[in-house]
Amino acid sequence: MRLRWAAPITAVGPSAIDPASGRRYARLLATPEQAAALLGWGDQGCQQAAQAARLAHEQWGIPLAAPSPITDIPAEGIGW
Repeated sequence: MRLRWAAPITAVGPSAIDPASGRRYARLLATPEQAAALLGWGDQGCQQAAQAARLAHEQWGIPLAAPSPITDIPAEGIGW
């Protein structure tokens, strides 16, 4: 597993119904390390996620994610 991109999230639009299943899936807001853990990437994946976050911070000034609980994104989306 290799993490290949990082970007700041400035807004999340409304969720859509998956045309293949007809379901609206839950969306979660998590730190890179939390996402790697949720996806079952193991220790190496968590390290890659942390390194990607550090590089994005150093190269582009993207703030490091503060420790916080994983939260549900509402169906209507969010913007900051």
